[in-house]
Amino acid sequence: MKKGIPTFIYSKENLVPREGSCCYGNYLTIGTQVSTILKTARNQGIKRFALLCPSDTFGRTFRDVFIKTAPQYNIEVILSQEYADDTKDFSSVVKVFKDAIRKQKGPSKQKTVNKQMPPIEAVMIPDTAINASTIAAYFPYHGIKDIKLFGTDLWDTPDFIRLGGKNVEGACFISGFYADSSSLMVRDFVSSFKTTFNTSPTIWEASAYDTASLIRQMIEKGLNSRDELNKAISSLKDYQGATGIISFYSDGSTRKEITVLTVRDGSIIEVIQ
Repeated sequence: MKKGIPTFIYSKENLVPREGSCCYGNYLTIGTQVSTILKTARNQGIKRFALLCPSDTFGRTFRDVFIKTAPQYNIEVILSQEYADDTKDFSSVVKVFKDAIRKQKGPSKQKTVNKQMPPIEAVMIPDTAINASTIAAYFPYHGIKDIKLFGTDLWDTPDFIRLGGKNVEGACFISGFYADSSSLMVRDFVSSFKTTFNTSPTIWEASAYDTASLIRQMIEKGLNSRDELNKAISSLKDYQGATGIISFYSDGSTRKEITVLTVRDGSIIEVIQ
């Protein structure tokens, strides 16, 4: 920091904004995931969320950022429920969740509570694909219907639809790097990487490629000092990278437009925002 060397950080933690910073985040942060999910939900007309979160650091941090950010998208968090991160019996977790939903509905004059319109339209589950798909499987068993599932990049694995089946149909989740993207730029990167290394790139390689590419472009333009590079990076907006559209700011903060995926007819496809 003192020497002004441009530094890129690969972490899910959001960097603390600091004017004149030379540290820039270029990875899939929790803040980026939360903002993307809330934007997607808003575009789908969803206004009321519940949160089902494991008690680990990631789950709690995601929950706190989600609750703090939701009002910016005119979305209300109706219910937040935590479960132990070593939970094995998710049936009991979902039963508690169902009882909490009933309490949110309030007293009913009808005999069957499920006939009422539920106040919760979607549930966010910042957990692994295996745990989330298991939770989803218990929803119909406990009579929980018409609630859309949202998840993090942890769901971006074949295990999600393999284990979730019809129970995760319509679910939306984040991808930090989608190798099957419709973007020509991403396709070219994936093709070149496979040809060179005989394997498919992951988010790590794609993030490194984005950073190296933008720095190379700046050097090719004749920028040859730390100060010049920092000014150029902090003013770079809407850079089309393999991991999304990236913008950097003078306080070190980053904005990324990333891929949202959904399950349709048992297959994973992109959500066009």
